[in-house]
Amino acid sequence: MIAGNAQAGELSSCFDLVAKMAIEGLTPDEQSFSSVLAASSHGGKLEQGLRHFVLMSGDFGITALREHYDSVTDILGRARNLELARKVVQAMPFLPDLLAWGSLLGGYQMQSDQGFTQRAARSVFELGLGRANNHTKW
Repeated sequence: MIAGNAQAGELSSCFDLVAKMAIEGLTPDEQSFSSVLAASSHGGKLEQGLRHFVLMSGDFGITALREHYDSVTDILGRARNLELARKVVQAMPFLPDLLAWGSLLGGYQMQSDQGFTQRAARSVFELGLGRANNHTKW
């Protein structure tokens, strides 16, 4: 239900369902939080998205996956909170992927930070080439 509401853009229903699950002693799974975080990003819900990211591990004991970090980076990038977005990427327990770098790149392009934009673009390009080379036989 959470994923369906997220896809339909019914953000308040997503947040309400997570809250109702908590009240009833049920634990949303990783996919539920992926849906809530992605919907928060696309719906511009910075505070709610960050709150659910914290709730995920703090209240429900769910370890954040790469897709959760990518969504939080995107939420922060869209909100132009680029310093915190960069800190999230640096704090990831794994190497940033194309989505994380792409979110940062988009945010920095909006603010015309040429130095960081060039570094992020180079990282995106290198990751993209590395991924393409893994599937291409030369």
